[in-house]
Parts: sequence; C-alpha cells; structure tokens
Amino acid sequence: DGPDTMVPPDRQTFFGPMSKSQVSRLIPGFIRVEVLIDESKYGAQTKLDPITLDYKRRKDGSEQHVDPKTCCHIIPHHGLSTISWQLPSKPAFDKIVLWETGIKGLSLRKLPELKSQDKSPFDWVVLEPGPGKRLNEAELLGGYWSGRDRGFGVEEKPSPGKPDLIAQQGGWMATRQQILRMDRTWCTFLPPYELPLFRQDGQESNNVEFWSGGYQFFTGVKGGCNMQRVLSVEEDFSKHLIYHTSNNKQKQMPKQRVVKADTLLGQLNTVLKSAQDAHTKELVVNDW
Repeated sequence: DGPDTMVPPDRQTFFGPMSKSQVSRLIPGFIRVEVLIDESKYGAQTKLDPITLDYKRRKDGSEQHVDPKTCCHIIPHHGLSTISWQLPSKPAFDKIVLWETGIKGLSLRKLPELKSQDKSPFDWVVLEPGPGKRLNEAELLGGYWSGRDRGFGVEEKPSPGKPDLIAQQGGWMATRQQILRMDRTWCTFLPPYELPLFRQDGQESNNVEFWSGGYQFFTGVKGGCNMQRVLSVEEDFSKHLIYHTSNNKQKQMPKQRVVKADTLLGQLNTVLKSAQDAHTKELVVNDW
C-alpha cells in the first residue's frame, strides 16, 4: 500500500509511511541463544546496559517473559536422549542467553497501518542491525534507537556492522518469491557469481559466516542484499530465538557479552514504551 519511492529519510524517523521497496525488504529475524549449563562457572553479565527492565505490557498490564518452551525445551525422539546430548530438557526462562547482540544495537519502529481491511499482525517491531553498505539512502529505514534518550550518555549509535551487536543468526529463511526478488533487484543471491564482487563462484573470498551464517542476506558486505530483519516485541519475541545446541559459546565469550534473553526483553519493553510516548507527542504537536 506504500508509495513506489521515498525521499531520503531522516535516520531518526521511527514511524510514518514506507515505500514499497522498504516494505519488501522486511524479513523475519532471529537471535541465536544457548541454555546456561553451569551458571556458577559460566554465567551471564551482571553489569547490565543502563536500560531499565520492564516486563509489564502497556496494553493490559500483564507481565511477559521469554517463553523457553518455544526455543529450548527438548523432547527426546528417534532414540536420542537429553542425557546423551547433555541438554537440559526443560530450562527456565532465566537460563536462556544470547551473545551476539544487546540492547545497544537495537532500534524500534512503528509500522504503518494497512489501507486494506486486513489487520496487520505487527504494530511495533525491533530492527536488527546489518543493512548499510551499498544501500541507497532512500532505502534506509529509521528507528527509535535504544540510546535515543541518552541511556548511554553521549555515546552515539553503533555502526550497523559492529561484530558484537550484529546478531549473527547462523542462517536465513525466505520464500521463493523473496529469493527471486533479491536476486533480480538488489543483489547477487543465486549463482552464477561473477566479478567484480565474487571470484571462483563466490567461494574464494568469503566464509561460513557469509554463506550459511547469513551475512550475504542481511548486510551489504561483498554484494549482500541488505534485507532488514525485524523481531516482534509485543507478542512473539520468543519465536525469534534459535537454540545453538552445542552450548559452547557461553564458555568461549567474555561474560560481559553473555546476556540473558529475558533481560533483553525487559529492556526492549522499556524502549518500546519510550518510543510509543515519543510517537504520541509527535502526533499531538502535528495536530496542533
């Protein structure tokens, strides 16, 4: 329902119309998580980013937490047992951790209402980092950055490609139509891979992070497609969590990088309410 093109947007804009091209770049995003095995030995950060934890939904006052059943409850089948895998079968919500992003790397955006009679399942979404390189300025999608209210002091918004915030999700998911649109319109997604972006069918200069990890999907690096990953924040956040079942990153990463998923959800809810309040003020000023 959006216009075909848009003027280059203010990067601080976090609501308003979106072009058809901007809408077509939206794609479900994911965050890899693990289950804490021995929290006394390998735990999560204790010094949290300075964003308040708020678990109450504004619409009805109910409390929300990460649902561990969605990502991380294990049902033994086909002869495999949770004992042989050494995986907790039913971890609690406060045992789910992530390490490849944090509240500092995330922004929120209010999606425009549909003109059709169909009701959109999304109102506000989280924008994951990644898009930027080789992306036309008119395609940039602004969001309400988590540090907009000076929660991080004078620190500026991080680069969309910052390695410890980019939310490397270890894969990607798209429909046939989306894959064809990417390849025909925005990037070289399907073979043959040719110069100048690729050599020897694309395999010479790239790695597992690029091809199976998804860098070619959600960044603009080496001819990437700059797809904008989004997460649901009000209802289905837990459905965006993917279990990294080796559970080894919690042992390899500095403790300060390991964030409880429920901590991130509480921080996101705080930023959501701030963004909603800012949006309401903007509407009041414009109406006046």
